[in-house]
Amino acid sequence: MSLTAAIADRLAPRIVFFGPARSGKSSLLDAFLRVAAGVDAELVGVSSHAGGGLVPHLIRVDRPALAGGPVVVCDCDGQAAGELLCRPNALVRKSARGAVADAVRSADALVLVVDAADSPEQVDATFRAFGDFLDSLEEGRTFGREVGGLPVFLTLAKCDALAQPDDEPGTWLRRVGQREREVRERFEDYFGSDVVHSGSPFLAFGSLDLRPAATAIRVPPGPMFEAYADADGTFGVEDLVHAVLPAAREYRERLLRAKKRLKATVGGVGVLVGAMLLGLAFFGLAGGFGPQDALAQRVRDFRTHEAPAAVRLSDKNLAGYRKELAEIRQSMGFNSLPDELQRFVERRLTETDAYRDFRAKFQKPQLGPADVRTREELDALEAAIAGELTPPAAFAADWKDTEAVRLRDKWKADARLVREAEGQLHDWYRGLIRSANQLMLTDKPPDFGWRTQVETLVKQAATPPFRAADAVPGSPTVPVRRGEPLTYAPAYEFDRLDLARRDWDDTRDRLLHLRSFADALGLTPGPGTPPAVLDMPEPTGDTAVSLALGADRIRALSAAYPDFKTWATASFPDPARRWLDPRLRAAFDTGSRHVRRVILDRLPADKPEDWARLADGLLAEPALKDWGALLGAIRAWAEPGSPPVDPVAELATFLKQQRFDVTLKSLDLTIPDDLLDARAVPAGKLVVRVHPPGGEAKEFAFKTVGDGTRDRPVTVFRFTPDGHPGTLSLRPGDDVTATLPLRSGGQDYRLVWSGGRSAAFRWDALNQPPVLEKVGPLPAPVRVPGVKLDGGPPVPGLLPGVK
Repeated sequence: MSLTAAIADRLAPRIVFFGPARSGKSSLLDAFLRVAAGVDAELVGVSSHAGGGLVPHLIRVDRPALAGGPVVVCDCDGQAAGELLCRPNALVRKSARGAVADAVRSADALVLVVDAADSPEQVDATFRAFGDFLDSLEEGRTFGREVGGLPVFLTLAKCDALAQPDDEPGTWLRRVGQREREVRERFEDYFGSDVVHSGSPFLAFGSLDLRPAATAIRVPPGPMFEAYADADGTFGVEDLVHAVLPAAREYRERLLRAKKRLKATVGGVGVLVGAMLLGLAFFGLAGGFGPQDALAQRVRDFRTHEAPAAVRLSDKNLAGYRKELAEIRQSMGFNSLPDELQRFVERRLTETDAYRDFRAKFQKPQLGPADVRTREELDALEAAIAGELTPPAAFAADWKDTEAVRLRDKWKADARLVREAEGQLHDWYRGLIRSANQLMLTDKPPDFGWRTQVETLVKQAATPPFRAADAVPGSPTVPVRRGEPLTYAPAYEFDRLDLARRDWDDTRDRLLHLRSFADALGLTPGPGTPPAVLDMPEPTGDTAVSLALGADRIRALSAAYPDFKTWATASFPDPARRWLDPRLRAAFDTGSRHVRRVILDRLPADKPEDWARLADGLLAEPALKDWGALLGAIRAWAEPGSPPVDPVAELATFLKQQRFDVTLKSLDLTIPDDLLDARAVPAGKLVVRVHPPGGEAKEFAFKTVGDGTRDRPVTVFRFTPDGHPGTLSLRPGDDVTATLPLRSGGQDYRLVWSGGRSAAFRWDALNQPPVLEKVGPLPAPVRVPGVKLDGGPPVPGLLPGVK
């Protein structure tokens, strides 16, 4: 169907979007057309030219809920809008005549667009222009208003601009609602006085069916606001479409009925002229009658045959019912009707206005049970249901079966159901978290039974008590917008529930990682358990087996536990760490022994140059790189918080160095309280002696600080450099030893550090347990593993001991 044909179609509603430039009208119209057309409808055409400064659009709507058929939508665009606002009489100039001007003159609904952020002065300017437009529109019609109640949708655009940086959705929506009420009241105040005094059929009170709306092309940025957007990302546009299209079509149908009645009346004039003359003569002799007699009978018939409130105030019938009442009140002779008939009409008009206002309270931005996302919003909704959403006491009894009151009752029930569902889901997630934490708090190492409990809990978590798409039992249905059956989706989207769900996800991941550690360490053998990758055998005499073991285990770890790189032990509770940490250290030590065995097998001699060649050759082998990756992962788990290090690469870097400059700022010596019969304490300075091959020895003395810190069953003594900065320059092959005199129970002893794991790196002796010697008659010296010197020159843990 062409645009001209659509305008000529008597059944096609005409909708005009009106508003000043930069009000957001054009963007709103584009969104309106997209939503109105929908997936089952068609944007039939858009005119490339404008008649009378207007751009027309033709859409075809085939959805029954929106009253299907062609719809003509007109938009004032760009400069033409300003010209039309300044000179509205352009509508009736000859140059404006044509199909588009006809569409505007016969408008069935007006969408007056106001920028939500406009100042009061800007809003008044828009209202003045709109008033001029209405007057011009009245002049452009063929014979005035055929029927009253032209729908006018006072629409706020760009409502997203009302959001403040720290707003939550509820705060923003309340601000939008307040702004909508302010603009509506300003509109009523602005046109109210003119309506009362002008007597214009077009502007008379009730002739403009004012309906507020709030829209935005997008919701404010942020994931919290996305839940309040329509399906296409807009806000309020879908509601506007569902309000405008049926209202325009209903107005068009009433207009056609009025014209049909007028045509029938004119056609019967010839037949009735004679009878009317005779009747006039008769009634003139009898005293005559006025128009109020026919009007009085019309009101009595109207009162006798009116439907119950649930029918006459329904969304489908309310507009037509009120318009007929308004026509009666504006009829000549109304003021001469009997008082009881006038009171009836006035009461019904008051009731319809009160009901329309009450019904409007259930539209956006008012949040319904399906829209709330926080317990605070739910509290506010229940407070509103108990307060402002309560029907007026004067009409409560009559309205009990109306759609609005049924919708209120539904919301009251749904609010309770949402609260119950959210509480049930929240308790369910918290129960899962408690069960998972109890499994992680096990004091003894896990076994297969523990693993079975973990699997059962994870399966339970995959089946919530209800799905988001399921309908909530007991939720009423009201056949109006926002009266659909409630689903569990709102409960799933509560902020408190989102936090509980994320807490469960984190707890579940930690529990599964703990299960993986238990599996990999060989603690949970049984059907379906992955291989115990970290449970490694001790080295044998076959170094080829040791060399290949690292590659085999790192491949098995990647295959059985693909997420092993995300494992972390720092978040496990202490009971789990008490059994986990020693097993990880044992796995690291076992793997280290395999690597040391391979290195010793390839080392020609314990000389610095042999170690350097080993670093360039053997440690570059792929098999040892695999060992480095495996041992690096195990050490990261066993020492959470330490920087990730590949132990094999660390050793290679160490062996390539020819000089080591270290600064010993302090040395901490730990002495067990039971080392000797009486408590042993330092009796002098700790002396470190560095003797390069063929060079002169140097001694570095360190003095005690304080009397030591007792932490039974040990005492820790701190030593600091005495007369030197503590900087030592070490080279492979240097002989490094240390001595410290001790006194215990009146006897003199000394601790001696010497040797180390390799002749090339003798300073490793400072990291090993010393030998305890008695001064005087010397019994056999004994190595004392309980004595530990911390802070000495570093040596990689993979450096093997060379006999």
